[in-house]
Parts: sequence; structure tokens; C-alpha cells
Amino acid sequence: LFYAFNVVYFACSSLYFGFIVMYLTAHGYSSFECGAINTIISLVEFLFQPVAGYITDTFMSIKKYIILCSAGAILTTYLLPLTVHNMLGASISVMLLTLFAYPLTYLADTWSVTLRESLSYIDYGKNRSGGSVGYSVTSALAGVLIAKFGYDLLFLLHVILFAVVIVIVLFIPGVPCGNARK
Repeated sequence: LFYAFNVVYFACSSLYFGFIVMYLTAHGYSSFECGAINTIISLVEFLFQPVAGYITDTFMSIKKYIILCSAGAILTTYLLPLTVHNMLGASISVMLLTLFAYPLTYLADTWSVTLRESLSYIDYGKNRSGGSVGYSVTSALAGVLIAKFGYDLLFLLHVILFAVVIVIVLFIPGVPCGNARK
């Protein structure tokens, strides 16, 4: 299940973040503007990582948090196409999706390693390799899809695959918060 999670999650990541510069460029963004939006992605990821860790250590299990974040990613996927003609709106749209989508990588890694203590058959390296498979195969297919149907299909596939992430996560055993407050 962790392998499947990584395949599907990294497929989602490639559909949105792997093609964002091409998408923005196709809508008239300069190299500087694309770089600024990519900087926002990196900053949000860097600054929010400890916050997500604190939330999952103290208030909510990783499983519940990943489900919530996946639902948030579904709800914010189409903000970029709606705001792409305004740099500020596009920046906020990307920032919101990044808040929901990016924590899943390191939280799932933590979850997998924690579960490995009680379920010795979990192979972190093998599971994580699913991410490489998902990203690379989806990137290649997305290039074909963009050429044939345009970028809009990528957003729809992003939503569908995040729904699949939720389904997969429902079947993975949960782990209670390590520092839960009463």
C-alpha cells in the first residue's frame, strides 16, 4: 500500500508541479515570474514542514492529516487555472496547493518507518521507489496528453489521482500521535 501511495502521490506531483513552468509559460509568464512562483513553492515547503510535523505529532494522526491534505489538494487544484491571468492570484493558488500537497511526501515516509517497527515486512526503499516510477511514467504520459489534449486534462487527472490517494490511505494501518495532548 505504501508503494501504491508513492506511485500515485508522485504521479500527482508530476502532473502539477512537474509541468507548472510550461503551463505558466504557455500563459505568458516570463522566466522571472515562473522562478518567483517556484520560489514560493520551495519556501512554503521549507517553512511548513515543521508545522505539519508538529500537527501530526500532537493533534492528528498522519493518516487523518494525509486524508485532509489530499481533500485540500483536490479542492485547490483548479485555483491556478482560474487565477492564471493574475500573478498574485496564481501565486496564492500555487501556495495553497503546496500547503496541502507537499507535506504528504515526508509524512508518508515517517508513517512508513514508524509502522516498520511493528510490521517488519515494510520495505521503505522499495516503497519509496514507487515514487520514482509514478513520477517518471506519469511525466512521460503527461507530455503525450498535453500534446494531444492540452493542459486542462492534467488538472482533472490531478484531482482523480488525489482521490485515489485517499482511498489507498484508508487501507493503511494508522499510528497514533507520538506526543498527543489530552
